[in-house]
Amino acid sequence: MAAHIARRSRGHGEDPRYTAFLDKAPGNRTLYALRTVYLGQAALVWLISLPVQAASYSFTPLGLPAFCGIAVWALGLAFEAVGDHHLARFKQGPANRGQITARTSGFLPLPPRKAARGTPESTK
Repeated sequence: MAAHIARRSRGHGEDPRYTAFLDKAPGNRTLYALRTVYLGQAALVWLISLPVQAASYSFTPLGLPAFCGIAVWALGLAFEAVGDHHLARFKQGPANRGQITARTSGFLPLPPRKAARGTPESTK
């Protein structure tokens, strides 16, 4: 998934939302990002991969825990790919210029809204 995200964002610079997030960092930006973003992600990766980790310590054929782990991984990759496809289609529409789609209500996206004046999204 990391390779997919890296390929998708190559050449586009840093996400303006992430840059704005780091601009509010008290002290060292790198340590702030590590504490608030990456350590949480690492904990989630460890937790979600527990079935595969447990299965890797067995010399028997793959069992239910391994297949559960593979299913979770495949589902995450599929959701990321579908989301990228829909975002690319949204950005192609001239009527969507200056709009952002960051709001959601549960699993359903809310209608797009205009970006605030002066934000990076409103100047694209």
